[in-house]
Amino acid sequence: MKFLKTWSVISLILLFNPGNIFSQTSLTEEKKADILSLMEITRASEIGSQFATAIMQQMGAVMKNSGTALPDTVIGIIQEEVIKIVKEEAFKEDGLFSMVIPIYDKYFTHDEIKELLKFYKTDIGRKTISVMPSLLQESMMAGRLWGQSLAPLIKERMIKRLKELGFDADPLERI
Repeated sequence: MKFLKTWSVISLILLFNPGNIFSQTSLTEEKKADILSLMEITRASEIGSQFATAIMQQMGAVMKNSGTALPDTVIGIIQEEVIKIVKEEAFKEDGLFSMVIPIYDKYFTHDEIKELLKFYKTDIGRKTISVMPSLLQESMMAGRLWGQSLAPLIKERMIKRLKELGFDADPLERI
């Protein structure tokens, strides 16, 4: 119930706010074009494929959990269509990129966008782009493993702290 009240208040504020939360005061057509170029150079525009892959993984999990088995050819067709739809929709006027461009605008001046474009056209910039997906994936895996290694310590301290404060720590001890 508290969530609904909070959401209602937020909705009313957004509805009656005289300024659009997505206002683009500093976003000129030139800056917008440069942001799109930056997104293209850095392969941020490939995020659509990543979304499609995530959607397919979710759909696959739902089908698997429901006991639905589809032939690989059908899964391939579904995957192709999901990727096409995501790519088509991402570049529409109200698509993903129209929502992402103001975020770039918020965090970077036009001069900074131009400097980033220059950087990503250099050898080290191109290398950064090419290794970044693997670097991020491996870093996320390292972070996941590190986080898992902390689980026993976190559990131990939580149990100790709860007991010190007089709370029942039995539910945590059974985990």
